[in-house]
Amino acid sequence: MCQQLLHIYGPFSIQMYGLMLFIGLILSIVFLICDPLTKKLVTQQQLLDGIAVAIFSGLFGARILYLLFNYEKLKSAWNMLAVWDGGLSLLGAVIGAVIGLFFYLGKQYIPKLKFFDLLALYAPLLQSFGRVGCFFAGCCYGITTFPLQLYSAGLLFLIFLFMQLFVRRFFKEPGQTVSFYLILIGFERFFTDFLRGDREFLEWNSLSYFSVHQYIAIVMIVCGVCLFSFISKKRSA
Repeated sequence: MCQQLLHIYGPFSIQMYGLMLFIGLILSIVFLICDPLTKKLVTQQQLLDGIAVAIFSGLFGARILYLLFNYEKLKSAWNMLAVWDGGLSLLGAVIGAVIGLFFYLGKQYIPKLKFFDLLALYAPLLQSFGRVGCFFAGCCYGITTFPLQLYSAGLLFLIFLFMQLFVRRFFKEPGQTVSFYLILIGFERFFTDFLRGDREFLEWNSLSYFSVHQYIAIVMIVCGVCLFSFISKKRSA
């Protein structure tokens, strides 16, 4: 695995992990800008501002969740901030981005469910590139030599295609798309986590069968199912 693409000076270099995230982010932004749904919902400036909020709050959430279970990174400020070397939780990124956007959308009076639906169409693409970055960084590895990061990246890309080709075509009610997103990425993380070699567990023995991220995934699946059921019942009422 090639972690470093180009050394610049001293501790500064271009890492493959950061490059993959950058490529995925640029592609997602371009697709969002070109999506006809975007122009009906927000201005281009509001979209870019919303993306910026999602990026910073998502990075914060991703790093915080990772650091909670990797205490050795707390020994120095540099290790805490070195996100370019890997060490981001994708589920933490989702949680952080949702919280940050919730407040931003409320301030801008932008329909929250519609905007989350829009982002949910392209979030799996960004996450897929993130997993490829994990492969180069050597984090989120599988048991023995199993290249779990690449399999996870493939599954996330399939989720992206499913969202584009099926969900956006047949589910038009606000909130339905993001419901599917939560359910699908929850299942992806829940099942792939069984094959990870760096699973993180709670200290209570009664809860140690599933990892921390699997419990978070279960919560996301439940939230997605509840939201979809609520919207469907509201529509049929």
